[in-house]
Amino acid sequence: SERARTKRRERARVNRATAPAALAREKMLWRRRRKKRGAAPPAATFDSIGEERVWEAGRQPYVGTGTGGLRELARRRLVTTLLGGLSPGPPGVVLLVDDASMRLLSSLFRLSEVMEYGVHLVENVTMKAADGSYLRRQPLRELPAVYLLTPSVESINRVIEDFREPAAPSYRGAYLFFTSRLSD
Repeated sequence: SERARTKRRERARVNRATAPAALAREKMLWRRRRKKRGAAPPAATFDSIGEERVWEAGRQPYVGTGTGGLRELARRRLVTTLLGGLSPGPPGVVLLVDDASMRLLSSLFRLSEVMEYGVHLVENVTMKAADGSYLRRQPLRELPAVYLLTPSVESINRVIEDFREPAAPSYRGAYLFFTSRLSD
């Protein structure tokens, strides 16, 4: 019935951290159903990427990562590549983005979620004032900077500007990540 399918779907939507507990719960429920009517056991497998937990309820596979799909894969890729090596708390990092990267980041994360990965500040490097000049950002020399940028001349020039003076750079160091390949 539709109600039973909805319940199964909701049970399958488990975040990755609780997937083992959910699998144990599914097996326990299966044992109860098996005694009643001989139901098939739930199957938990990994897809070709090896990261998504796939649950099969009957013949329909469910992805057990919440919203699932492309958005969840993009979130996971950004976290592991960009923020995965960072530790929360001191010293933390400053995340610097351009307009396109800001749209990408805000479509995947809330600001509070980004902060959980040790990001203390998110700033747009290409933001301009009313007169057309770039806004000056406060230098934070004690924190490293993580740049997530589109490979454009404007964005690269903003990075160069941050480190123009070797004796007094704006940040302790820089980690550069681009949203697409750099052209030759």
